[in-house]
Amino acid sequence: MSDDRLRSAFRLLDTPLDPHPAFAERLYESLAIEAGFRGATARRRPWRWGTLVPDWRTMTPAMRLVYLAAVVTLLLAALIGAGLAARLLLAEPSAADIVAASQGVQQDPPAYRMTIQAIDPVRRYVISFDGHGAWRWDRLVEPELAASAQGAYEIHADGRVGRFDPTFRTWSVTGDELRLVENGTWLSWIEAVPYQPGSPIPWISCDSWERLDDEVVASRPAYHLRCAAREFWVDTTSLLLVGMSTPQGSEGAGVSGMATALEIDPPFSSDTFALTAPVGAQVIDQNNPPASLVLRVGEPPPSWTATYLDGRVLDSSKLGLPAAVYAWAPWCPPCLGSTLQDLQAVASGHPEITTVAVALDQQRTVRGYLTQHPLTVPVAYDDADSLMGAWALNGIPTLVLLDRDGNVAAVHPGPLTGADLQAMYAALAAGDPIPSPVPTPVRSPEPPPPSLAPGATEVVSGLSTGEAMPEWSGPLATGGTFQSSSLVGRPAAIWFFTGGTCDGCPLSDLESFAATAASLGGSASFVVISNGEPTPGWTRDLLAKLGIKDLQVILAVDDAIPQRLKMSIFGTILIDADGRVVEVVPGLIDHETLTRRLLELAKDAATSP
Repeated sequence: MSDDRLRSAFRLLDTPLDPHPAFAERLYESLAIEAGFRGATARRRPWRWGTLVPDWRTMTPAMRLVYLAAVVTLLLAALIGAGLAARLLLAEPSAADIVAASQGVQQDPPAYRMTIQAIDPVRRYVISFDGHGAWRWDRLVEPELAASAQGAYEIHADGRVGRFDPTFRTWSVTGDELRLVENGTWLSWIEAVPYQPGSPIPWISCDSWERLDDEVVASRPAYHLRCAAREFWVDTTSLLLVGMSTPQGSEGAGVSGMATALEIDPPFSSDTFALTAPVGAQVIDQNNPPASLVLRVGEPPPSWTATYLDGRVLDSSKLGLPAAVYAWAPWCPPCLGSTLQDLQAVASGHPEITTVAVALDQQRTVRGYLTQHPLTVPVAYDDADSLMGAWALNGIPTLVLLDRDGNVAAVHPGPLTGADLQAMYAALAAGDPIPSPVPTPVRSPEPPPPSLAPGATEVVSGLSTGEAMPEWSGPLATGGTFQSSSLVGRPAAIWFFTGGTCDGCPLSDLESFAATAASLGGSASFVVISNGEPTPGWTRDLLAKLGIKDLQVILAVDDAIPQRLKMSIFGTILIDADGRVVEVVPGLIDHETLTRRLLELAKDAATSP
């Protein structure tokens, strides 16, 4: 069979055929084998798409629709599968996961340098961390400091802290109570509440974290998180907290700021974290610090101003000479009591010496104290720290004596006895050298109190059940004076709160007491006695931060109130509508029990004849 005869097999009725290529190939091979032109072993044919893809021209319309639907389904399945895979590979963390991870980084941060712009109040800092436990805090701008003080810094390393004060160019090194996790104290996951060094850290927490759209902070991408009215920004790479915003009046109020620059693993110079004094700085021995960093005996002191309680301006440069200036404060227990009374007695015997007692506090607080403890010596108040800033006193109380020429005659920190004051005033009036105070004999340490016998109850107060409440009074944290006589007529709860010096008085106790007072309305009276303030106005600021407005808080500036109420430890006193003691318990009575007891007392008062 010739090739012509083979090709003629593809013709039918002289009409050319156009078979499917696969069919034509197989037919050609079959005929070639039948005609004896080739062996039975077929040649290997190349794979063609046509073997899987049907001929579009031979498909019916219905088959075409089915085919297209199958292709589209396969494409969609492929796209969906690719999306799921991408989400698995690039899963977005939740807000709670970001917070937990960032708090973990704060406990073990990488080396970094961060510039922070605080919003309220306006300040600018630089926080540097070496990645091995040492950190540095540079104050670039702080309006509260004098212009010459901009540039103060402190270094925490090797369990010590070094502080440089550029105003007086002093350098001091002390033990460091801050832990590594507390570095960078402005942008921090630690709540801005008082707590004792070594106690559990009050981490910021939230029942419902919300993640917002990511933003750019310090030219770096940052997660944006929110919890109620508070907002936080976390660097996406390092997970460092780089921003936070807290509206005034909410928990943690006043802590608002944003990082303006952030470097991870930056190069640090060799002296960045060195606890060495800067060139030309005066090294201060903190175990025996000078009474003043500025005042020098025989030299004129810098001037400052304060305000007398009658509104007149006190200019230290215009004081009558010789003069005695006593720096004190109502919140300073060593400043009060016998020292003030002795000062008053000695000053009255030396009218030739101008004596002024300058209280480092606000006018209303000073007036509140003097209402209960009047003084005949002139009293001025300095709520701008003008005296402390100009004279750089190491602390209060401090007595500064100026001679007839206006030069410093002596600077004596700490409480003084009447005999000490008398000797100093006599020497100052005569123009003689000022004698040093007589050393106070060191008392033997008091033995610890005996342990309670099994089943015994700790004594909170010497007050007895049924005893009439002693009369007492004290300055209110918000201004004015509180009189205990105002409690008569309805039951009352009096709680001793230790303020910023408390080791076991969480702020939740204060909030619970305020909540109980709000829930009972006018059915009972509620009084808090705050014993001591770490800084002036601490209690007032705390009440504002917690949003507590109507609670009566009295400042126990000395031991007068505890002595009147015979308190030995801190606790709660319940009194009835007649002003008699009903119950005295240690600590704070829980909300439910306190509410029940006061309602019972109110009911008894309403039904009694």
